[in-house]
Amino acid sequence: MDETAERSIGKALEYGALRVVAGFLLLIPFTLRARLMEVFARFLFSLSKRYRSLVQDHLQLAFPEKSRDWILDMSRRNAATMGRLFAELIQTPSVNAAFFSRRFAIENEELQREIFARGGIAILGHLGNWEWHGLLGARLAGRPIYTIVKRHTNFWSNRYAEKSRNEVGMRLIYVDQNPFEIVRLLRRGEFVAFTSDQ
Repeated sequence: MDETAERSIGKALEYGALRVVAGFLLLIPFTLRARLMEVFARFLFSLSKRYRSLVQDHLQLAFPEKSRDWILDMSRRNAATMGRLFAELIQTPSVNAAFFSRRFAIENEELQREIFARGGIAILGHLGNWEWHGLLGARLAGRPIYTIVKRHTNFWSNRYAEKSRNEVGMRLIYVDQNPFEIVRLLRRGEFVAFTSDQ
């Protein structure tokens, strides 16, 4: 476990509050929970001038040819996506086979199974829910997959995320670990994935 992650009382309270909220949200059926979190995230987005400006500035940099209305619409959609991702994140540890089969449509399943089972490295954009991507990859491979991630700044959040990811077949390699670990895993025929911003 990372010794540099913060263990302050404030971080402990932050983590505790998050777990209480997550526990309450898990009482709500998933589809309704995802929708509620989208609406709530849009509401928070409308209140946070700093975050709103950050998202809109980055969209403007990435898409200078787009209109102001398009930028505003995309930034609101981004907020809704973040809410839905939170609903998915707290669901991850309890995704069972029935939930999996209802929620995931897998195209070219045999090809994907072969790719994951063969091992290799995937360099991807940071798009979508990486908890569920990792869960899907591990299920298709029939063995754990390794993901390169940054540590959370909150010690307890990091510990919870690591435990949740391990439970669904993801093994973590932190960016501050020895890079030769990745080489060792690839030589062993493991599947290693990381996003371009990690």
